[in-house]
Amino acid sequence: MATKISNPKCIFGLFETRMDLESVVDNLKAQGFRNSDVSILIPDDGQGVGESDHFGGALGWLSDVQTVVVSNLGSFVAAGPIINHMASSETELSLAEMLADCGIPKDESKKYEAYIKEGAMLVSIYADDSSWMNKARLVMESGGAKDVTSAPQKFISPRRDGPMPIEPHV
Repeated sequence: MATKISNPKCIFGLFETRMDLESVVDNLKAQGFRNSDVSILIPDDGQGVGESDHFGGALGWLSDVQTVVVSNLGSFVAAGPIINHMASSETELSLAEMLADCGIPKDESKKYEAYIKEGAMLVSIYADDSSWMNKARLVMESGGAKDVTSAPQKFISPRRDGPMPIEPHV
């Protein structure tokens, strides 16, 4: 039986390639995570979110895809519950400060900001019990995520009933 986590966790990781990120998103979907459990932050390549094929496939499954602007870094394509948190943050915060507000430890958030400035892509996964947290970490690490870390969940997921029950996929 999974242990309920007293403080829900988010698992964070960085990806160097869009192919690895999309593969992990596909795997999260196959493993039973809800699209509202998954957030991404990808440097905007200029196509934004309006292009029909730009955000199809694995990433088209994600919820609430938007373009967000981060002070001094430009625009990013973002999806999932992290958007609500970023929108409520002060607009003049650095990316590291926004990530720290999301729960990433300050030293890690500065490292994440440096990697994202170089083109890395962020994925975060909400987990409200130890089974889902372990599954999320395994999916991220086996999918090539770098600097995987976990932190208490500080932003609000739109769902209130937890991840999908673990059931065999038919």
